[in-house]
Amino acid sequence: LGGAAGGAPRAPELIGKPHRGASSQDTPRRPSSDILPQTPAMYPATAGTAQPLDNLQKIRNALRHVCLAGRVNEPELLEVTKKLSQHVAGSGGCLHYVLLVRDLQCPLFRGLYHWGSETTLLKLHGPGPQLLRPALVRTYLKYDSARKQFQAVSTSVFDVMVDAVVAVPRKNPSPGAMLF
Repeated sequence: LGGAAGGAPRAPELIGKPHRGASSQDTPRRPSSDILPQTPAMYPATAGTAQPLDNLQKIRNALRHVCLAGRVNEPELLEVTKKLSQHVAGSGGCLHYVLLVRDLQCPLFRGLYHWGSETTLLKLHGPGPQLLRPALVRTYLKYDSARKQFQAVSTSVFDVMVDAVVAVPRKNPSPGAMLF
């Protein structure tokens, strides 16, 4: 027999019954579909819960705290978040967004992308290329909100855990061209 929250053992006839005088008619059980929001795209259910396919808050935090941090980057941050909000409002469903950054040690913003397909990212904003494919990506990154930094992920495809990518540098850029 297990103990109650206060440490005192509970009588066997009370185990599994509602607390504080509530009966099963007073608190009907809702199916789990009523509790979780219905979204068009979901992660596979793990441990009985489904999570929406949406990294919007992580992307906003990464932009604000790492990629476009500081007052000098404030105009660019406002422009990028405006584009992001417009795309979210127009898309109608949960989407996964990916940032293009210069490199892992200095993750400067180079582009904001969304999934076009399983193998292609389409640009929403920034100086990066219009399309990103796995062949153009050197490193896949995940944003750690607690540490406010990116961490490398061992994958070679665009996955739901990928929040940012580092592109393969261009060879022989034209004079004055911006490298990723």
